[in-house]
Formats: sequence, C-alpha cells, structure tokens
Amino acid sequence: MEILDNLNEGNVLLKDEQMIRKLKTDAMDAQDDLRLGRIALLGLIVLTILSLAFQLYKGSGLLGILLQNGIMLLVFGWAFYYSEKNPKPAFLVAGIVYLLIVLLAALIVPGSLISGIVFKIIIVFFLVKGIISSSKFEEIRSQLRAYGEDLKIRGIMNKKY
Repeated sequence: MEILDNLNEGNVLLKDEQMIRKLKTDAMDAQDDLRLGRIALLGLIVLTILSLAFQLYKGSGLLGILLQNGIMLLVFGWAFYYSEKNPKPAFLVAGIVYLLIVLLAALIVPGSLISGIVFKIIIVFFLVKGIISSSKFEEIRSQLRAYGEDLKIRGIMNKKY
C-alpha cells in the first residue's frame, strides 16, 4: 500500500483510507439525491390523498375513485417505504406508474398534459435522479464492501452522515 501525507492534519494515511473517504463523500452526495427522490414520492402520496379527498367531495363514481386512488396510494406508499431498503426498483416502479397515469390522463383528457406541466416535469426529474443516484450508490456500496466497509441508506428526515 502506498502511504500518502495528509496535509490538513499532518499525519500519515494509507491510500485505502483516502479511497474510503472519497467513496463515503460520493455516497453522501448520492444519498442527498435519494433523499430528494423520496421527498418527491412523499409529495405524490400527499397529492394522491388530496385528489382522493377532492373527488370524494365531488361525489362521482365512488368505487372507481377509491380503486384508482387506492392503487396509487399503495404503489407510491410501497415505493416510499421500500426506497429506504432498495431504492432502484422502488423509484422505477413509482416512475413507471406515475408516467402511465399522466399518459392515460392525457389520452382521456388531452389538455391535462399541459396543465401542471412544470410540476410533472419536477416529479419526473426527481424520480429519474433517484434512479440514477441509486445506481451510483449501489456501485459505491459495492466498492466500499471490498474495503470491509458498509453503507446504509439514511431516512428522509435524517441528515446525519
């Protein structure tokens, strides 16, 4: 192993320690992006609940409303919960379901695609960013395991590293 000088503290570090620190720093960045993706999932859950309440208030097609919003709540809730354990499939499923809902709504009501387009782009952006970050995080995690270290995905409200 090559020995490098650490100029900040004046002590000597092994090259492996330098690599581990770099990988942990990269993992922190990926975890921040995963946190934003989880917040987007939480936003989808809240919007689905608000949509359910509004549609129930209007009172048309009770069974269809409960079925549609119930399935969306189950999928987004599962994705939010599972994204802490294994984020890539959770973000993929949530992203596919969200895009299918948006596209089906656009087929039924063509103007619905344009309404709220900024919000839709933001949600898709964070879900895609979550997918990319989860791939990066898994790669970093496997590299750290080679050094005998392990990482866990922190919760949405936990900013501790």
